[in-house]
Amino acid sequence: MSLNGKKFLDNLQQLQSTDKVRSFFEYFSEAIAEKYARNLAVLVRETRESLQDVIADLARRFRFAQDHFEVDPVTLIRFFESEEYWNFQYSSTADHVEHTHASFPSPHYYPARQCIDYALFPTYRLRKQEILRQIQATRGPSTPKNVLEVGVGSGELIGELLKLFKECNGVGLDVIQENIGFSNAWIASLNARGRFTGMNLDVQQDIPTCEDGFDLVVCSEVLEHLEDPQTALENMRRSMKRDAIAILTVPLEDPGHEHLQCFQKGDIEKIVPGNMRVMKSPIHNWEGTMINQSPDGESCSEQKVIHHQLMVLQAT
Repeated sequence: MSLNGKKFLDNLQQLQSTDKVRSFFEYFSEAIAEKYARNLAVLVRETRESLQDVIADLARRFRFAQDHFEVDPVTLIRFFESEEYWNFQYSSTADHVEHTHASFPSPHYYPARQCIDYALFPTYRLRKQEILRQIQATRGPSTPKNVLEVGVGSGELIGELLKLFKECNGVGLDVIQENIGFSNAWIASLNARGRFTGMNLDVQQDIPTCEDGFDLVVCSEVLEHLEDPQTALENMRRSMKRDAIAILTVPLEDPGHEHLQCFQKGDIEKIVPGNMRVMKSPIHNWEGTMINQSPDGESCSEQKVIHHQLMVLQAT
C-alpha cells in the first residue's frame, strides 16, 4: 500500500478508536503502531481530552507543516522512527540538526517534528500544561507585559502564552534559524501575528533586552543542551525586571544523545545567580516520557521514565 501526504492526513482524521490508530500506523511497522496507539491512549487518559480532539490536533499540526513548509508526514515519520536516526551518535544539538537537514528535502522537518511531538507524546503535552499552570499560579491575576522564551523551537509554549495573555508581547530565541521561521508561522496561525519577534541568538553569548525588562522568562528543556548553562542563566537574569518570574525545566539523570549536561537533583540550584531566588522546585514524572522511543521491536513494550525538575525563580 502506498501512502502519500494527502491520503495520510485524510485517513488520520477518520480515526475514532485506539484500535484504529494502531491499525493505521501498522503501515509503518508494528512497533510504531504500538508506540503511537499507546502514546495517544496515555494522552487521552492524562489530559482528559477526547481521542477525537487529540487526533484532530495531530492532523492539524501535520497539515500545517505540510502546507506551510512542504513537510511530508510520511517521510517525517519514517525518518524520525528509523534506526538510522536513533543509532546516530550526536555530539550536540547542532550536530543533530545538521544530520537531520542532510537527510531531508527541507530543513524545516526538525521544527515540524517538535510541533507534532506536542500532539503525539504525552511528556510534551503534560509538561506544557504544568508550565502554564505554574505561570498562572505564580502570577495570579496579573498579566505579563513582555515574555521571553529561550529555545523557542516550534513556537508552542510562547504561542500558548500569547493566546493566554492577549496584551502581552513575546520574544523567542533559538540557535536554529529554521526554528525562527517555523515559530513565526505557527504563532501567526494562532492569531498572534505582530506580537512575536523571533531572534536567532545563543543565550550563552547574547540576549535581547526590552525597555522595562522581561517580566516572564521561560526556558524549557534547553539548559541540558548548553556548554555553559550558568552563563545562560546569568544572561536571562540580566534581561529580567526586578520581581520577574522565570520558569525552567530540565531532565534529570538523562545523558540523552544530544545532551551536553546530565543534571542530577540539586545541580541547577548550584548555578542559579545570586540575584534570583528559588520559589518552587518540584520533581515531575510526566507519564509517557520516552515511551518506546527506540524503533526496536523488543523495546516496544517497555517504558523508560525520565524525571524532570521544574523550577520557578524570581528576580531579586
